[in-house]
Amino acid sequence: MLRAVRRLRGMPVTVADQALVSATNFLTNVILARSMPLDDFGRFALLYTVLLFAVALQLGLIIAPMMSLGAKFEGADKKTYLSVVTLHALLFALLIAGGAVFCPDVLQTIIDEGGFVETRWAFVFCSAGFVLQDFIRRLFFTDGRAAHALAIDGVNCTVRLAVLAGLSVAGALSVAAALWVIGGASVLAIALALKWLALPGPAAALQLLIRSAWVSVQQWHFGKWLLGANIMAWVVSSGLLVLAGNWIGPGPLGVIRAAQNLVGVLLVILQALENLVPHQASARLVEGGSPALSRYMLRTGLVSGACIVALAAVFAGAADFWLRLVYGEQFAGNAAILVFAAINFVPLFVQVMASFVLRSLGYARGIFLASIVAAAGSVGLALVLVPPFGALGVMLAICAGSTLNAGALLLLVQRALKQYPNLPAK
Repeated sequence: MLRAVRRLRGMPVTVADQALVSATNFLTNVILARSMPLDDFGRFALLYTVLLFAVALQLGLIIAPMMSLGAKFEGADKKTYLSVVTLHALLFALLIAGGAVFCPDVLQTIIDEGGFVETRWAFVFCSAGFVLQDFIRRLFFTDGRAAHALAIDGVNCTVRLAVLAGLSVAGALSVAAALWVIGGASVLAIALALKWLALPGPAAALQLLIRSAWVSVQQWHFGKWLLGANIMAWVVSSGLLVLAGNWIGPGPLGVIRAAQNLVGVLLVILQALENLVPHQASARLVEGGSPALSRYMLRTGLVSGACIVALAAVFAGAADFWLRLVYGEQFAGNAAILVFAAINFVPLFVQVMASFVLRSLGYARGIFLASIVAAAGSVGLALVLVPPFGALGVMLAICAGSTLNAGALLLLVQRALKQYPNLPAK
């Protein structure tokens, strides 16, 4: 076990960075849940769910291909590749902001009672800054500059928590104020990162995109399946909250989001793995083929999996205690929701690790197909379980979707490893 721990090279800074980000997300939600009426916190949770949808799109189309393909380029080719992908991310951020500006009716249907009107411009600002800052931190990880990622995340997290805490003490926290603060902290972090990014001017950027069309082709060839898979994953993890909003209202949805936030400490492990493992797994495959990939994934899975199971047991074993301690009495009586939120991380971990293997082997199509099965099963169960069980029914449907996805991906991994190196890239 100690040998396995030592071989997780690069993990300390990655874990420290993700611990900082996850702790900030956790404290952000605690501050908001304690400072807002439950219905307002539920509305914030719904808008944040939409923001996570934008992140899922970027992850599938831009970041995940970059994390896996980046290890396969060297020298000038890698520099060109990362420069073009950065331009893709800038265009994506503008697209997301433009969508919020010109398609407000879509978001208005999610936030009831006209709640989106007063938050519209705050959401536009927050969405653009949030997705772009998330890309830049992943870019630094791919380029072997984890310390730079930690630096910009330090600025982002410190500013966000300090301002939110101040507004909470002053009694001035609202959904719009929270979005302005989150977006503003992201923009400050981006400003710091600019001195470490060699961005071309507009004319040079256009020439680079045209001259390096091969990068865009490879990104799309690899990312189209991951894009679909991430949309389906969002449906299972967050989209069900939007679907169930009309049935159970924003208050119970706020409880679900609070429970997910409480077990968010487990995301430190999953996100740290996302920042490190795809790049390392692809490198192992290039160096030693599928046997080297299998050994690396097994070592990493044993160490990180043990941590996931142990932490999930801590939260599930004393669920009501944790809810009362962190959020107060208004969240008491919802222990079952926290129990299943914790249990959900076990199949979610298996799902993440299996997807890393398939991404390294170039079989992104399989990830998409498994996600369709999971999303269909999860939504189908939600239609049956939510009307009689409310918020608990939502959590049960989410757990079922994660389990279906994990099982399908494991079957695909077993098949793909047997076929490699004769497995065609899909």
